Amino acid sequence: MIGDEVINFAEVLNWEELKAAEQSYLDLRSLGQAPDVPDCPPCNCCGKEYAGKLHCGRCQCVFYCSRECQKIHWKSGGHRSECETIKERCKNAAKTFVEFISKEKYDFDEVISDSLWSSLDEAAAYNMALDMNLNGAIENLMNNEIHCAEERFRSGIIFSYSNNVMSTLFRSGRYIPGDLFAKIDAYRVKKYIRSSEIAFKRWFEASLKIIYLFLKYGMTASYNGDMQYFWNIQKIARDTAAGWSMVFTSRRASKAILLGVSKEPDSNATNRAKWIIQKLKIILPQFPQESPDNSAIEGQVNQFTAMIQIRIKEFNIDIGGDFISVVGLKGPFKVMYKNMAIPFAKATLLKG
Repeated sequence: MIGDEVINFAEVLNWEELKAAEQSYLDLRSLGQAPDVPDCPPCNCCGKEYAGKLHCGRCQCVFYCSRECQKIHWKSGGHRSECETIKERCKNAAKTFVEFISKEKYDFDEVISDSLWSSLDEAAAYNMALDMNLNGAIENLMNNEIHCAEERFRSGIIFSYSNNVMSTLFRSGRYIPGDLFAKIDAYRVKKYIRSSEIAFKRWFEASLKIIYLFLKYGMTASYNGDMQYFWNIQKIARDTAAGWSMVFTSRRASKAILLGVSKEPDSNATNRAKWIIQKLKIILPQFPQESPDNSAIEGQVNQFTAMIQIRIKEFNIDIGGDFISVVGLKGPFKVMYKNMAIPFAKATLLKG
């Protein structure tokens, strides 16, 4: 909603074409002609996602989608010179990272270092870190965020573990030079979610905590005229919300979250969906009618909420009623959600 005007984006986006494209894709999947892609890391040569089904027989630390990519990477991609040393380098990177984020206390200048979080870009280093309980360490970071982020924000340290995990460890396209954070690596997300029964819940709660802190401290700062603090916390909250749109854009990640290991819309899937809805039901009504960022974060939260609604319907999960009613949207919030969030979410999912 812009002022008193309600814009129906379903009309602007030529919704009939979007629905036809969506149905075509779903028809192919039901016929077995659009199977899920393999559960593999990306190719070290071309960067193709989930395609690294082959690996170097010597170091076993780099992955390829084809023999051709393996040959190119050996001859001109630099692997010939690093094959003998890459295994030890990846092992050291994995050990250093897991030990660091497992510490009870650390210097925040170190924890926000790009070099620290990018040290696990390579699949081999990441897989070695998994063997060192990386996912358990990430879960502990999420737990820390839930209980300690408010104290950090009050002291002026505007930093989010959940956002950093999404934008670095879980970022797709790590092998593409200059690639922006535009997709999530569902291979890594899936491994994290399946690492424990509460892994996803910790991650989702930690992210919602950051959005809640924006509503509490960011908006207070704007009322008091401290716009620098407002924009600092707004960026963290905006990036966190946008990250969840990327998570639910991925069908693979969405299935891991909502359906779990059973891959069926069973009672466990219903319970997961209802738990997510209850968390959203708490945060959605708290957004103010006006914000200096023109409700950008509210829009992002509405969009990933709409994506969750679409995925719940796609996976045939029974939540006991209409999603919008169950989540409790009413009045102008409901109008904005139906006319803006849902069409944008569907367009984003179709684009992939």
